[in-house]
Amino acid sequence: MPHRLSLIKIFEPTKFTVDALSFSPCGCYIAAACQHRVVEIYDVENRVHIASLCESEKDARVRCIIWVPKVDKAFVQGIQKYRLLTVGLHGVITDWDLFNLSVLGSSSSYGGAIFSAVLSNCKNRIVVSCDDGCFRSFTLWSSLDPEIPELAFEKASRCHSNSLLSICSLPGDSFATGTSDSLIFIHDMKHDQVSYKLRVPCGKTQGVKTRHEHDDHTEHECSCTVDGEHGTVVDYEFQPCQVWSLAYMNKHNLLISGDSLGNVILWDINTRTMFKLFTQHASDVVFCGIELDGNSFISAGVDGKISFFLYNENNIENEQRSVGWYLSGVKYRHRGGDISCMAMHPKEEIVAISGGDMVISLSKELKEPSNKNLKPKLILLGVPSWITSSVVMNDSKTLAICKYSQHAELWSLYQSHAKVNQSKDDSNTEIDLMPQKVALLKLSDVDGHIKNAAISPNGEYIALTKQQSIFVYKFDINKLEISPQKINISDMVIYCILFLSNEQLICSCYSSKFQLLKIDVVTGDVAVLFEDINICIDVPILKFQNCAINKPMAAFGMDGSAYLVNVNRPNIIKLPNFDNGSRIVAVAAHRDTMFVAVFSSWYKYYFYNLQEGKIALYNGELLHSIPNKIINKNAQIYNVVWFSNKEITRLLVQTTNCVLSIKINMDLFNVQEQQLIIEKSQSIQHILTSANQRKYVYIGPRRHDCIPTLSKCLYQPPVLYKRSREELERICNSIKSVENRNRSIDLVKEFAIIKKKKFLIHFESYQSREDAEMYAFPISPPKDSIFHRKRYGK
Repeated sequence: MPHRLSLIKIFEPTKFTVDALSFSPCGCYIAAACQHRVVEIYDVENRVHIASLCESEKDARVRCIIWVPKVDKAFVQGIQKYRLLTVGLHGVITDWDLFNLSVLGSSSSYGGAIFSAVLSNCKNRIVVSCDDGCFRSFTLWSSLDPEIPELAFEKASRCHSNSLLSICSLPGDSFATGTSDSLIFIHDMKHDQVSYKLRVPCGKTQGVKTRHEHDDHTEHECSCTVDGEHGTVVDYEFQPCQVWSLAYMNKHNLLISGDSLGNVILWDINTRTMFKLFTQHASDVVFCGIELDGNSFISAGVDGKISFFLYNENNIENEQRSVGWYLSGVKYRHRGGDISCMAMHPKEEIVAISGGDMVISLSKELKEPSNKNLKPKLILLGVPSWITSSVVMNDSKTLAICKYSQHAELWSLYQSHAKVNQSKDDSNTEIDLMPQKVALLKLSDVDGHIKNAAISPNGEYIALTKQQSIFVYKFDINKLEISPQKINISDMVIYCILFLSNEQLICSCYSSKFQLLKIDVVTGDVAVLFEDINICIDVPILKFQNCAINKPMAAFGMDGSAYLVNVNRPNIIKLPNFDNGSRIVAVAAHRDTMFVAVFSSWYKYYFYNLQEGKIALYNGELLHSIPNKIINKNAQIYNVVWFSNKEITRLLVQTTNCVLSIKINMDLFNVQEQQLIIEKSQSIQHILTSANQRKYVYIGPRRHDCIPTLSKCLYQPPVLYKRSREELERICNSIKSVENRNRSIDLVKEFAIIKKKKFLIHFESYQSREDAEMYAFPISPPKDSIFHRKRYGK
């Protein structure tokens, strides 16, 4: 396929560290608190980004995330049925409603920074551990109506004079908290008093002094030893440690603690004594978690080490090991990366790990260190989301906007500065453009980060959105002047925007109900589209996408569904969901026909017929897939473009690590018997391959896959073998000739990788009648991350 590919490297992502991870009670979603005051929510099964929540505080640093179900049920599924509480070092508790991604309320801690928080066993309050050494509890529901969510301060309990760093719930109405000076307090919230305390072993620092005759060391505060050979006195000073993690094991009634010395300690709650001590980590233990079976737990440290501890109930199977707790195994993160946070799946044996490399690793069966086949699945936080693209372009592909958290950059792209690299095939050309920065748009820190950016088709207007505001600017490219336009929008939660024309802007928002607004950027007038939109769409629309010229645009919902919206003729079509539970992430339409290609997060796709209103048959099948050899398992589909001219038709698919093309034959649509012909030809080819591989008798015990057949087990002399193979080839050629006479079409789907590059964040194509001009935006992966491996991207 003739094409020209332009690689434009103008976007540099912000590097950050993940401070907190938390699974939802159903296990379908995971929330990650990033260093730049943003909480990202992902689908665990599909590893697809769902939503972003930005704290209003400028210096916010979230350290704990708590999911609260809105209904009192054992199993709650659906992200809109949850509330999300975020607490952190900025000393503010924020209550998020995930139904419309808005803030329900917030409250100060009244005690400085919050290091940890926990949900009570009755799930009607949260308890936080503060920097001033106090417990503070906050109720989650209204006192007048228990079904109305309301975050309110309840009471404060004085516990210690130093900082409280960790907290976990115990049976009844009790809590355990770890301090910054080697103590663990057991607090009874019912009677509002400290039941007892546990003292964690301190660390020793060694100091050496010269010994004198009149030195009296008997009353020294520190322990001393005398080195007789050198005549010196060695002093040991005990330094307090910080208890960073706590976990309670209900089956054995044990409390597990992890401190800054790298010790993992088991405490007996009944006897209030230390039960077992493991000196396993070389630095701070930041996480301790209990497995689902109740007989094992995991600890993780800043040193990147993950330790697994098991309980041996009897020594019948392993007589060499006594009954009790023991270290089962140790694992490390990829490339020796650090660990800043960890979370455990509530329903399955899945562990989420993250650190400073902006990657979440989802690992299964970590307690089996010898199993090397279970490779972790990755969630790429460093790659900008497919929902809110960080790069947008106008129709002529001469202007591009790079969106950051508090500012946006306008770049000019011209091929007059292009450096052309001709490949071996003259039809394929790579162009490295030299863009120039034209303007810088900087917004204030009020109302969070910039969520979306859009540019008009002619590049005259630029639109930026935040949580509850829209900013529109008029750009004069001749005079290089930018002037703001006034848009009257207030008291709305804004999700996404898209230019319908040079002066018309569509906006998805929420104000007492979900709405689609049509905004005139010249006059500032706002009109509501589809007054009864809530009949068919009852979730936030997080992304708009132009499928093709004069075709309905695609709208993607938060629940994974997708819609085709026709603004000129008010009409909304809901696309069929995939049976395997994957989410629809990209839609592309053929400009000359009524077919639409719909892609899922699991590399499956189908073709939808707009005229008939159903899934169309292609090559005798309804559902198609991209082979695993083409797509990396950790890659995500971001964008799809349908290119077609008189000679060829291609689907251009952009993932996070490559751009590939799928050959489409328009004659294969609505073909009923194509799959039967393929199976028949494949069976003959299988006979030829078997006859070529097996020319001798197999001697020995029969294997399960070696079914005795004539072609596998019978020895043939060379002359007979040659004749039999020629006969099989003659039969195969005769069948192929009959197929070609009946139907002169291509039976094979062709997949070809146009460009393989790590971390592609955006892709667009300018479709001309002769060839395709493609624009890809790569970024550099984080330093010393897993993506520097040679195997990634293959």
